[in-house]
Amino acid sequence: MYDKEKLIAMGRIVGDGATVFHIIDVAVHTAYQKQGLGKLVMDHIMSYIEENSFKGTYVNLISETPANYLYEKYGFKYVREDTPAMFIEY
Repeated sequence: MYDKEKLIAMGRIVGDGATVFHIIDVAVHTAYQKQGLGKLVMDHIMSYIEENSFKGTYVNLISETPANYLYEKYGFKYVREDTPAMFIEY
């Protein structure tokens, strides 16, 4: 996302395009945080994944607090309680 020509939010997925997706970068410029831009980035990412996934597709990410609360709203769960790794399996 841009504000005029300034990059203010972005997200990136890597994977094989069908069975495994890794959400590796969701970032919002500090001056633009707490305005819902992270949610908009995640909405776009999750729409793409849902359109390109099938039963058994695995999606993971590494979360930092407080972003974990956003990811939990999309159904992500912790791999284990003592790790920041989160996942969804379709």
